[in-house]
Amino acid sequence: MSIRILTGLVALLVAGCASSDRETTNPTIAAGEVTITLPKTSYSTSDLSPSSGQGVRATLGNAADQPFYSMIGDAFNGAAEQSPLFVAVGSDASIEREEGSAWVAVTSAHLVEGVKVVSLLPGKSYELIALASPVTAGRYRIVVGYRDAPNSAPSRRAVSAIFEVH
Repeated sequence: MSIRILTGLVALLVAGCASSDRETTNPTIAAGEVTITLPKTSYSTSDLSPSSGQGVRATLGNAADQPFYSMIGDAFNGAAEQSPLFVAVGSDASIEREEGSAWVAVTSAHLVEGVKVVSLLPGKSYELIALASPVTAGRYRIVVGYRDAPNSAPSRRAVSAIFEVH
């Protein structure tokens, strides 16, 4: 009887090892990436102010071979694919300020109707608008979280180059 139990345990152990080996190899990882490109490296505090500025107008591009999804769309717009996209309160995107060796999110603008998940299609680029308040002089970057499926949590991040605010 104990030999049968031992044989059963060995069989379960072998089966468990085989299934974890299959899970570590994921052939569905996309080639390419999502990028954030900034048109300039320096902005004024008034540029980023929702009351007086145009914000940072970046380009968000999907160079991968599959669509991705991110909660950076305007909920008032019913389209699944949108441009412009927004760094806003409640979105998957943020403006971060460098504080010592850490990056800390600053308060983004609010969209009246809120944000929604939108598609980032392969080979396409989108305008991304980032506003923040209050903004002080320093080093900043934009971070956008995105996901493989519309209903999943963000599992990837795109990070812009660092830009100065004066």
